[in-house]
Amino acid sequence: MRSAVKFDATRFANISPKYVYLFADICCLIVHIVFIFYFRYIGVTEMMYFNFFSSALYLGFSFLIFNVENVTPMLGIALFEIVVHAVAATVYVGWGYGFAMFLVCIAPVPFFVEFKRVMTPYIITPVIVTVFMLLKFYTVDDAHVIYPDFDKTSQLVLYTFNSFFAFLMIICIAAIYKISKQISQHQLKAKNETLSRLATIDPLTRLFNRRAMMDFFKQIQRNAAAADSRYIIAMGDIDNFKQVNDTYGHAYGDMVLKQISEAMSILVPSEGYVCRWGGEELLFVIPNTGIEAGTRVAAQIRSELEAMSFSCGADTFGVTITIGVCECGKDLSYEEGLKIADQYLYYGKKHGRNCVINKNPCGVDLNQKLGGAFGDNS
Repeated sequence: MRSAVKFDATRFANISPKYVYLFADICCLIVHIVFIFYFRYIGVTEMMYFNFFSSALYLGFSFLIFNVENVTPMLGIALFEIVVHAVAATVYVGWGYGFAMFLVCIAPVPFFVEFKRVMTPYIITPVIVTVFMLLKFYTVDDAHVIYPDFDKTSQLVLYTFNSFFAFLMIICIAAIYKISKQISQHQLKAKNETLSRLATIDPLTRLFNRRAMMDFFKQIQRNAAAADSRYIIAMGDIDNFKQVNDTYGHAYGDMVLKQISEAMSILVPSEGYVCRWGGEELLFVIPNTGIEAGTRVAAQIRSELEAMSFSCGADTFGVTITIGVCECGKDLSYEEGLKIADQYLYYGKKHGRNCVINKNPCGVDLNQKLGGAFGDNS
């Protein structure tokens, strides 16, 4: 039985970009710790103290990332720190050490950050590019470099180190963008599935609603015509359900209707569809099934529901259902089948209830279309 009871649309990824932020933060922390020892080794104490401050900053960020809702302020501070550090390091030791490469890496980052103002990335990125160009002109001949006399080997080692972490920074930025995009896609998919579920499922019984069933009818009818197969439509109505609502209240009546719907969902074969047609009317359709098999399913449902009991306070009561069953195919459309099943249901309600009707009660011979026997009270 295909019904909303078994519908599950909760499978989507749950990846947090904060893990990538944490990885990038740890990388920055490691880089600045290395810079502390390196600048101490070469005697640039000003940059050594600068990197003490930077290390403390990123260490603090590592504790805050999962404890704050919005990481945008931290990203803004990190961008500022990288710019200032790149400028200071280049001025102190020269262009050839590769510190300016970090400016190139972070130039597109503002466009991935959710600033409050839309124009903010269009201001920050040009500023970074301008700083990069001015820094190049300022240090091009080492005339303004404070410590220009380090050996080439030291320069090559630090240039290689900075290049590696600059590319690592680009990878982190790309990873954050990709993961954020995946999360957005999964959220959109989940929202669409929720909207689709709300549009096709009856909120009380969790069965398909009338709108969804009409779509299923069209597909079943096409398949039946193409394969020259049969299918059955069964229209059921809970007998004297108004009396249950009037006696025990609508809230308890809703509970009874939900239990009946669940039982009906279990009894209809897996290839079938069950829906709440309206009010206390429950309808099911089973593809590739003839009138005899369909009547047996309807009779089992009638029998099982009759055996159910409900308790409200000191009262215990049962319910019954009347079902009209019609066989359809390429020579009888679902529109006609719905009308016939409804007529059978109406006849059963007028002649005792708690029965399954599967043949024209007016005596007109419809065996060529419907087959079966009239009135199944099994």
